[in-house]
Amino acid sequence: MTAREVVERHEEKLLVLGPLLESLEGELLDPFIDRTFELALEAGVIPPPPPELEGLDLKVEYISPLAQAQKMIGVTAIEQGARFVGSISAVKPEVIDIVDWDEMTRQHLQMDGVSPRIIRDPEVVAAERKARAEAAAAAQAAEQGVAMAQGAKTLSETKVGQNSALDAVLGGIAGIPSGQAGEPQ
Repeated sequence: MTAREVVERHEEKLLVLGPLLESLEGELLDPFIDRTFELALEAGVIPPPPPELEGLDLKVEYISPLAQAQKMIGVTAIEQGARFVGSISAVKPEVIDIVDWDEMTRQHLQMDGVSPRIIRDPEVVAAERKARAEAAAAAQAAEQGVAMAQGAKTLSETKVGQNSALDAVLGGIAGIPSGQAGEPQ
């Protein structure tokens, strides 16, 4: 049996067990956990939630090996989607714009079980990217300033007078025949 066949069989098993697991979680475990949490809260066994969480619905995330395996099916789909878009982009680069790469990365990391504390807030990421773009624009403006200064220096050192290259250029712009731009009028 090849490695691909093993993976496919594993995914088939998960697809068969998936609906059963979801039913078990939704109809038995979720209500049981919610009720246990409410009772523990009322009895003072656990401290009250912080003000930021009051009134919000909390969702239990299961971390059993079977739940993790189900998440891995989603990870495989994300990776296959990224590979597909990457291969198409070689022919048609615009397709890159279809995918929200930041969100794809966030979901992939979450499905992999990466700690949410490691994943940066989208606003922080946007601020960093903006600062980086502003720094790049400032660097480009500085480079252009240096190039303009060098051009001005070269222009200031350019010989002027009859039959000079500068006179020929200026004469061409003004419509004066070559060789007559430097002659007094």
